[in-house]
Amino acid sequence: MLSFNPLDYNFYPKLIQDYLVGNTALKEFYTFESSIQGIVEATKKRQFDAEKRKVLVDELTRQYEGVDIVGAVSENIKLLHSENTFTITTGHQLGIFTGPLYTLYKVMTVISHCKKMKAKIPDKNFIPVFWLASEDHDLEEIQSIDLFGKKQSWQTIQKGAVGRMDCEGLPELLQHIRILFANDAKALEWISEMEIAYQSKTLSSATRKIVHRLFGDYGLVIIDADSPVLKEQFVEVMKQDICERKFEPIIQNQTEKLGQHYKTQVNPRPINFFYLNANNRERITDDATFDEIRKPENIVANPENYSPNVCMRPMYQECILPNVCYVGGPSEIAYWLQLKEAFIAANISFPVLLVRNSVVLFQPNKTAQIELLGLEPIDFLEEEKKITKKYIKLQLGEITFDTEINATSEAIESIKKQLKSIDLTLLPQADLIQKNMKEAILNLQKKIEKVRMQKYEQALSKISKLRAELFPNNIPQERVSNLLSVIAFFDKQALLQAFENNNEKGFLVC
Repeated sequence: MLSFNPLDYNFYPKLIQDYLVGNTALKEFYTFESSIQGIVEATKKRQFDAEKRKVLVDELTRQYEGVDIVGAVSENIKLLHSENTFTITTGHQLGIFTGPLYTLYKVMTVISHCKKMKAKIPDKNFIPVFWLASEDHDLEEIQSIDLFGKKQSWQTIQKGAVGRMDCEGLPELLQHIRILFANDAKALEWISEMEIAYQSKTLSSATRKIVHRLFGDYGLVIIDADSPVLKEQFVEVMKQDICERKFEPIIQNQTEKLGQHYKTQVNPRPINFFYLNANNRERITDDATFDEIRKPENIVANPENYSPNVCMRPMYQECILPNVCYVGGPSEIAYWLQLKEAFIAANISFPVLLVRNSVVLFQPNKTAQIELLGLEPIDFLEEEKKITKKYIKLQLGEITFDTEINATSEAIESIKKQLKSIDLTLLPQADLIQKNMKEAILNLQKKIEKVRMQKYEQALSKISKLRAELFPNNIPQERVSNLLSVIAFFDKQALLQAFENNNEKGFLVC
């Protein structure tokens, strides 16, 4: 496996590039540096009282009822009672069948960093946590997966928080997908596991079982924050936002400051909560229809009916978990950087922010094809044009007429010197000849390159296909492909080991 720094390939927007290199202009937007040492410092300052720990452990124990819980997870939940135990968290939407690959890479980043931190501070415990974004209501974002370039979609008319939705229709979709993998025993085994999981009452409970099946052996604790007892701990912040409009000006101020140099991800609202009911998740506004809902006594009495938006969810997470680090994708880290002052205003600790690792997976036979071309897997992180140029250069060497252009230019310059003593009106003609000769030589060079390309058309077509598999429609594989697409060569243990050994803030090529 090869590791590389994505900063060398412009994979990240400028904000994240500057964040990763420690640009001083961003230091006011976070508390701890994005590193193992930053987590060490966060651990020294993180406070989380015993009562909150008890509530958390009791609720997690309840949520895991009916799950074939393995020893590592059970032990980690018990460890959360201890003041020496902290969490490193990531989260994602409840994408069907595990969603895009990068969801798994987020989890692996968390697991690997917990192991690193335990080695760094042996007398403390670090628990990997996966936050189910069960209250999200954007069904369209989670109801499809891409398999071999074709979309497979869950057809349902349900509305509201996706985690509360019934799994009806998902087992039938899996039966259809099963046909695509008739000769793939490994994929069929995983499909059977998911068919069992989707017999659960809700998408949230099914997703817990699936993610637990993948990562339970590594002690991953999965939390569904759509819980009355957990939201009770967030009531004061709810009231401050809904009743007092406390956080919009704070977040807006940070957003404007960050927006002077970078593209920002979120915009705060006067009220940053939704109202949840059985079939809907509706944004709370100043409209008269929400008068009762905005009353403090109703918030206190029924906190489970109030759902944080993207600005409040990070604060809710840090309120109910003894968290020291959040692992997210580039867009997530970008909007977290808009929120630090809001955390301070709510008296909630702001964690270390780590950008998740990413992976580009190569099938073994594809790696062999690349090597036969005389290229390396890492070459395919470049744009296709650069890959083909390197290939042609390897085959025939680089064609350039720079020497000839310079010689021609020098010859014309010599002629122009003579013209100055003969007739200055002839100089423009000499300039035009000089320009035309250079253009003619460059055009000839382009034609030669075209001929060279045609000579290796078959190989270049293969390069194009290989690049398209790794970056379909120029989008990274991890954002498009699903686990089923790569399960035949997906080595979870090897990937986790690579994540643990990877010291770069970046990508792995496997």
